[in-house]
Amino acid sequence: MVLFFFLQAAEHAAAVAADNSRAEAIFINGAIGLNAFNINGMYDPTGEKTLDGRVLYKKRSVPAIWIAHVVGGWRVQSESSKGSLGSFAFFHGECTLEACKEKVLTVYDGKAYMEQAHVKMATGAEAEAQASDMSSVGQNMLHALRSC
Repeated sequence: MVLFFFLQAAEHAAAVAADNSRAEAIFINGAIGLNAFNINGMYDPTGEKTLDGRVLYKKRSVPAIWIAHVVGGWRVQSESSKGSLGSFAFFHGECTLEACKEKVLTVYDGKAYMEQAHVKMATGAEAEAQASDMSSVGQNMLHALRSC
């Protein structure tokens, strides 16, 4: 029995290490409500790991916000919530974060968690392109406001 558990743990660790080696930038867009600013944006994989050994992703614009794998799901959290179930939003699943693209993000609105099926997540080169497009839109809006 102990040997079985050890082998199962070793298989899990090997699978997590393989997943970590494929980690790439993530861009989340479309979350609305109280925590939209905390959720939407670009996240980069770091050298840090979560308690279960998975890669930790930090938000580019706000390094104190990250996405961590905690108890069966990926959670967008603040630094003060690290390792807990407290979060701005989460994806359910024992999968890589990149595989959550097809999952529905559940967002905390200040009172309860609500699914927001319209939220989109992109990975890798697609994430970089979408983040760049959003940055251009923001710059154009700022320029237009200054022209008024």
